[in-house]
Amino acid sequence: MARKKKGDDLIGGIVVGVLAALVILLVVAPYLMLIGWRYFAPRAKTGLHKLKNNPAFFWLNDKEKDQFLSCARELTDAIEQIENANQTALAANVQKNNDGTWNARSRIGKQCKEIVQENTLRVIGLRGQFRELAQTPYARWDEFRNAYLYSETLRIAFVAWLCAILPSSMLFGDGFFSNIALHFMAPFTFILQFFSDRFHPPYGADFKVLGSSFAVAALAGVAAYIQRQETLTQLAPQPPEVNVDNVRSYEFDIIRPFIDADKVEDISQPALRELLVIVLLFTTVDGTLDQLEAFVLNSILANHWQDSWGDVKTFRAETFSSLDQMDGATLFSDVVERSTAALIKELDATQMQAADALVKKVIWIDNELAEEELELYAVFHKLLQSAGLAASESAAPETTPLPLETATAAPAPATTVNADGPRYNLVFDGTVVDGFDLEEVKTRLAHLLKSSPEKTEALFSGKRFVLKKNTTRQQGESALSKLRAIGAHSQLVKVEA
Repeated sequence: MARKKKGDDLIGGIVVGVLAALVILLVVAPYLMLIGWRYFAPRAKTGLHKLKNNPAFFWLNDKEKDQFLSCARELTDAIEQIENANQTALAANVQKNNDGTWNARSRIGKQCKEIVQENTLRVIGLRGQFRELAQTPYARWDEFRNAYLYSETLRIAFVAWLCAILPSSMLFGDGFFSNIALHFMAPFTFILQFFSDRFHPPYGADFKVLGSSFAVAALAGVAAYIQRQETLTQLAPQPPEVNVDNVRSYEFDIIRPFIDADKVEDISQPALRELLVIVLLFTTVDGTLDQLEAFVLNSILANHWQDSWGDVKTFRAETFSSLDQMDGATLFSDVVERSTAALIKELDATQMQAADALVKKVIWIDNELAEEELELYAVFHKLLQSAGLAASESAAPETTPLPLETATAAPAPATTVNADGPRYNLVFDGTVVDGFDLEEVKTRLAHLLKSSPEKTEALFSGKRFVLKKNTTRQQGESALSKLRAIGAHSQLVKVEA
């Protein structure tokens, strides 16, 4: 009988524990829903904002792409060295040890064993890095998906919980807000009742609607989760795993229709020229023109170009070369003002609205809005408004300027910061902007630098060269624009004190 009683007590304790857990869950449910919603909502909002500006923001950035390709090359090299060492050992009839390694008694065996062991360790480390980079887009997408789904699910569940109190208020004759206060005070009510026999909770604190409202919230949450899952699939499809074939192309395939969606219909050739100049200045104001920005620039040109205008490459080269007229004292804002003034003469109100939307897409495509970009956009937008673009039709980007990240330059002689402001080095990284012909860029760069073809050829060795040292921002921007115009991928690097 004693054993039976002990077993009954155990079962009773488990039942009481389960009921207590359910009671606690019912009581604190509104707090959990409200706190959870407020926790995930900012993360979901940030992800949606980035997705709006760049539907491929989950993908690897330029630095990560370079790391991925470098890792793939090193991994392939390590595997090939292992295979070559094994083939060499087999051809030399080298015996294997019991642990599977090559016998090191002979010179060839010793060399092959060392090569295999060294590169096996390399493969282990590189494969981990390779997998991490290959899964990075999915990890970012999954993080955004969870934040979005949890935020929307908890929001709808909390609203459903509030709505469930309304029929209860009407049924029992209590006030709606009184019932809400009663439910939110329930945790404190039951704590006081547990520790003090003198405390008697008010009428209604005995779960008369806690259970029903929690059930409604749970059902609403499940329905919201399923519905939002389908919405998210359309909003942001799951990115594929990164590989050598899609690392450079996937992002462009997603971005192209996104950019092409905003088109300035029936734009004239002179207006297109000025629009391209403005876009080029916006994309290079931070001192860099990455591959995505170059792709966007070429997409805008291809989307607006008409076959009857002739050769698009010649037009592009002439447009970019027009920036060569800028001298060292010319500010980007002056060029934007001049080009915008020429642009609005060719556009009507509808075309100006489309041009404004397109420029905002360009400056937000990398999800980083520098202070210089905000200043240039203010100049551009003010001129459009003065020309008849309604303020309600297009608003300035709503964001706090993000800090501008300065690139790390190749080793260069130490310089000091002058008293008249920050100084910069103009760095050429030996690559060509997408869409430009390599030989044509070499010829133009030799002409621009007044250098021999042999010396110019050395600049394309893959190393980074400082072409202009310790220059002012204005002078650096002027030289940078000229290099960009001929297709030489360069950037301004701030000189540290």
